[in-house]
Amino acid sequence: MTKEEAIYKILVESDLAQKVKNRIYPLVAPYGVNRFPYIVYSQMSRYAQGTKDDENRMLILAISVVSKTYKEAHDIAFLAQKILYSDHTTEIENTVGFSNFRFESETEAYDREHDSFMVKLEVSYEYNPVDLWQTVQSE
Repeated sequence: MTKEEAIYKILVESDLAQKVKNRIYPLVAPYGVNRFPYIVYSQMSRYAQGTKDDENRMLILAISVVSKTYKEAHDIAFLAQKILYSDHTTEIENTVGFSNFRFESETEAYDREHDSFMVKLEVSYEYNPVDLWQTVQSE
């Protein structure tokens, strides 16, 4: 399982998927999506920590919740944050080699054209690319 597949699995195998009726998209929502709420997730950045001998990497993940109401956008974003800290997530982390999920920031916006609200969470986590590569090779 790749890290992208693991992130998708974390999101869709949770109560979050029911809240957004399985409208969870990587990187961008399909053109013309007019059903709310939905979630778009993407990698914001990836970087190495420490020295050249340190195999761990950090990844910043953005989870954007788009809804017709301000309250619903915040409620779903809060649920997404809670899901990333659940036992189910820990199980997936251990399988793929993720660790140390950490809340980084939250921003919000209003889209006048679509009359919708967005709450974007940024969450970081560590992963070991060597362990991840071995996991992908064994599948």
